[in-house]
Amino acid sequence: MTKQLISEPYLTCHFDATVPVVAHCWKGYVKSEMFRSGIQRCLDEYTKVKAAGKLKHLHWLCNAVDLKVLHPADSEWVNSDFTRQLYQKGVRRIAMIIPKDVFAQMATTSFGQAIDKKQQQGEITDTIVQYFDCEEKAKQWLRQSVAVVYP
Repeated sequence: MTKQLISEPYLTCHFDATVPVVAHCWKGYVKSEMFRSGIQRCLDEYTKVKAAGKLKHLHWLCNAVDLKVLHPADSEWVNSDFTRQLYQKGVRRIAMIIPKDVFAQMATTSFGQAIDKKQQQGEITDTIVQYFDCEEKAKQWLRQSVAVVYP
């Protein structure tokens, strides 16, 4: 069962209760202000879904397969500020769908590295980022995380 949360020409976001996950999908090149406000809206929806469903565990999925190059300042903002926000909202399992665009691939890879660095520095804990080539494989991994990690 999925519920559409956001629908824009450059971004969609839905809740899939079977996982459970809030998943968002980027389309094409996204201007800086649209990217930042869009990802913040997704996190706001994540917070609402988690509270409304009284969910102890809710995952995050970013489908960036069709994302084009991301501005370096936006990548840096995600890696510094936004990673903290995700952690503060309770996100512990993050699935990333690898972009086709090589420059967008570098941005998604740097996100995982930023999470790892924050864990090494003790800023965050228990957060895992995994990369996939399709959304179904990502959701399968997230479902297994619920069963294995959170019995």
